[in-house]
Amino acid sequence: MDLRKLAHFHEVATAGSFGRASERLRTAQPALSKSVQALERSLGVTLLVRHSKGVDVTEAGAMLLRHAGDILALCRVVEAEVREQASEPAADIAVGVPPTLAPCLYGDLCAEVAAVHPRVRLALHEGVGHELWDDLHAERLDLAVIGSTVGSDRIVTDLVGHESVHLIAPGGTGLPAEIDRLEDLLGRPLVVTTRATSGRSWFEEVTRRSGLVFDVRWRVESPQVALDLVARGLGSAVMPASGVGKATGRGAVEVARVVGLRLPRVLASAKGRWAHPSVSFVRNTLRRLLVRLL
Repeated sequence: MDLRKLAHFHEVATAGSFGRASERLRTAQPALSKSVQALERSLGVTLLVRHSKGVDVTEAGAMLLRHAGDILALCRVVEAEVREQASEPAADIAVGVPPTLAPCLYGDLCAEVAAVHPRVRLALHEGVGHELWDDLHAERLDLAVIGSTVGSDRIVTDLVGHESVHLIAPGGTGLPAEIDRLEDLLGRPLVVTTRATSGRSWFEEVTRRSGLVFDVRWRVESPQVALDLVARGLGSAVMPASGVGKATGRGAVEVARVVGLRLPRVLASAKGRWAHPSVSFVRNTLRRLLVRLL
């Protein structure tokens, strides 16, 4: 059985559509379709039923899917373990962090990894908590910085610390150095960063228990877009401390720390590659950089 075709089938079946699988794999849909069709021909069965909303697995497809994840994971483990036996370990390691943390961590991480393990290659991703968690579970990531300490049978979590949260307002707002009460944010048009498909932002999630209803006027994916809206006087951005440096470089804005509002920063690792020396080195380096930042 062709492992590449098996991986394509597994991705399409778990994603529920060729479109979503194409985005995850960064592979054209026609190529994925041909790959799955070739796998079906080689096995002599139909694995997926296509329809307007995506795909459904057949009985034969469900049977293959139950084993495909374990087969692919085992192949990755074996390959990584063999590579680690080289005098100079070689590995491909995928890392994911939230967008505001990426500029603060990735440059130093790459520099340190290159200096110690020049044959280790990093794939650096950005995403929000639920995206990174899903990618860890699907073994598209080896390491990620997320906001939850809840582990699983596939993921190990390590609470590194908490990141403070700041309000970034247009110049002339008259912000104090610190905002002591969440109630002081009421009535302000807010800009928050989120990629959550539910539409609920991380800010709304962490303040949900307060019972307060904030005027979240703008939900955007990019921290840069959030800061641009602030600069235009369209609202005030609620942002982790890692995004404040970019704000202060834009001139006419004011920044205040929101007391009592903090984001947990958790280093999560896929269990399958936890003990591999190169992964361990990258994990420890990322943890140290994160501690320094927090």
